Amino acid sequence: NNTVSGNLMKDNLGTAGVLERSPGNTISGNEIENCSGGVILWHASDHNSVLCNTMTNAVSHSGYEGGGITIWGSTGNLLRDNAMSNFSYGLGMEVGPVDVFSEGDCQLENFIHDIDTSNTVDGKPIYYLINQHGATVSPATHPQAASLFLVNSSGVTVRDMALNGLNMFYVDNATVSNVSSTRSWRGILLFETTDSVVSNCTASLGDYGIRLYNSTGNTVEECLVESNENHGIWLEGACTGNAVLGNTIGSNGPIYGNGIRLEDSPDNE
Repeated sequence: NNTVSGNLMKDNLGTAGVLERSPGNTISGNEIENCSGGVILWHASDHNSVLCNTMTNAVSHSGYEGGGITIWGSTGNLLRDNAMSNFSYGLGMEVGPVDVFSEGDCQLENFIHDIDTSNTVDGKPIYYLINQHGATVSPATHPQAASLFLVNSSGVTVRDMALNGLNMFYVDNATVSNVSSTRSWRGILLFETTDSVVSNCTASLGDYGIRLYNSTGNTVEECLVESNENHGIWLEGACTGNAVLGNTIGSNGPIYGNGIRLEDSPDNE
């Protein structure tokens, strides 16, 4: 039940503000400049309010350049009127264990938040969509999108979008086509997602290109994946029964990344 308000946080080598195991706080009206990240809500930092903050100009520290707001292993947070610009990504959701003592990965509840389009990246709205079934997401229905998040949804069609990240959590039977994701953290991410198709998409200039985590029965085909910092296409965390077909993958991982990486993921093609 703390309030962090009206501060100027600038030129910090790390993230400007981190909440760990800290529920019920308000972070509002702060200006964050020239830090490696904006705000992280981490490890059971539930039901916080992040309101009316301005975050600009991420800087790289020890090879790490963070995002505006990152949520990891927390639930029920409220985001309103946060303006983020010139970060490697605006809003990010982490999916793995929150620390070395945790058992298993993030659960559905860790992606249930109240995030509306008043939150922007470089002046464009973030679309955070929950419980969408049979919907179509396109420039006509969701204009000027910065990034797109789909949570607990099924039968959704996403097409003809230019994004700073497409993230799908607990999604079934989605169709994604002619979508580009550039300069984003995860590029195109499928977490706990099944029987979905990603085709004729581009993922470039991000941390990773296309990442599948704990996802089964999906197809990634005819995509261009290039010039990402780490792996081009990455299947990890017991991904099974997926097909990766006819993609063009190049110039990924200047330090240690792979074109295609399979990790603990059997029976894919």
